[in-house]
Amino acid sequence: VCVNVSPASVEKARKLIRMYKEHGIEKDRVLIKLATTWEGCEAAKILEKEGIHCNMTLLFSFAQLSVSGVSGEEKTAARSAGGERVQLGLFSFCLLNADFLRFLRVSCWVQAVAAAEAKATLISPFVGRILDYYKKLHPEKVAEYVGAQDPGVQSVKRIYKYYKKHNYKTVVMAASFRNIGEIIALAGCDRVTVSPALLEELKNSDLPVRRVLGEPTESVEASDAEDEKKLEMDEKTFRWMLNEDAMATEKLAEGIRSFNRDLLSLKEMIREKLTKA
Repeated sequence: VCVNVSPASVEKARKLIRMYKEHGIEKDRVLIKLATTWEGCEAAKILEKEGIHCNMTLLFSFAQLSVSGVSGEEKTAARSAGGERVQLGLFSFCLLNADFLRFLRVSCWVQAVAAAEAKATLISPFVGRILDYYKKLHPEKVAEYVGAQDPGVQSVKRIYKYYKKHNYKTVVMAASFRNIGEIIALAGCDRVTVSPALLEELKNSDLPVRRVLGEPTESVEASDAEDEKKLEMDEKTFRWMLNEDAMATEKLAEGIRSFNRDLLSLKEMIREKLTKA
């Protein structure tokens, strides 16, 4: 997993591809996993142009953010004179217009848009980790977060619809499942990565499985209409919108720390084996 600034990530990816080639494995069989930071997306953009395929990981989105979720924090949206910039501040009143409402709704899936714009081969939105966050944040709603009402499921659905609406070729591979209900609720997704334990549970389950995503007759709900509009993405927009999503910010940083710990552990294991050899 490459999580450093884009130049270092690009060089590391190229080195890995060269190493695979030396062992007879062509680059079209390899996916370079990159964290979905701005730097990671920029690295993917470069690598994909070279035919090196990328899997954007640590991608967290929850597109159902509502106005009520921020009004309690007394946030104010102030439009600049040119109408191009949204600024948020802590004041005693809230100015809400259509543009601001849409800003709130899309701010939490900015990673998915950036990955698609980078023409990444594949993204891995983490269903279960999103659920974990909201269960901890709202323990009183745990019983409601099942199936289609699971925040992680809702996030992947929204990303999937957005990608198909705007003809992005990036594959949506839902990952990090906590239960088979999440998997069934995302039936029809481009790809899913499922643990052996959940595969066994699915095998032994008699729950009906109906294709939810990808049906030719599938229509976008009226509530999704605003989010279906294409979002223009640049570095400033990415960083601000990601900053405004507490869940994605926390989980992205947490995931990078976790990957780094695993990398250090792997290096130590290899070092020990080489020492004993």
